[in-house]
Amino acid sequence: DYTLDKWPSSKQVQSKHNTPIEGFWHWKWDGKGHSICQAIFVGQDEGLYNSNNPLHECLWPPLIQQCLDEFQLYWNNHHLSSQKKKVLPTGTSPQHIWLAPE
Repeated sequence: DYTLDKWPSSKQVQSKHNTPIEGFWHWKWDGKGHSICQAIFVGQDEGLYNSNNPLHECLWPPLIQQCLDEFQLYWNNHHLSSQKKKVLPTGTSPQHIWLAPE
């Protein structure tokens, strides 16, 4: 049986133990992590995006996909810091771990 006591939905940890999230902030601070939803709303408010315009429906999805692809490329190739006490691989990128797991 799965209970919230045995399997909580979240766990509070110190920031130094939360390295994936901490690594994400660098991407956000560089200005690349703007919310896509927010960008669409700003585009609607400023008249740059109109969901009723077929041309906009053709142009916006590729632009959004490009942003997602750039983030995926960044995230899969960012360097993980070396940590001697970790069981999982460190000191390389997630892409390298995936391609050469041993």
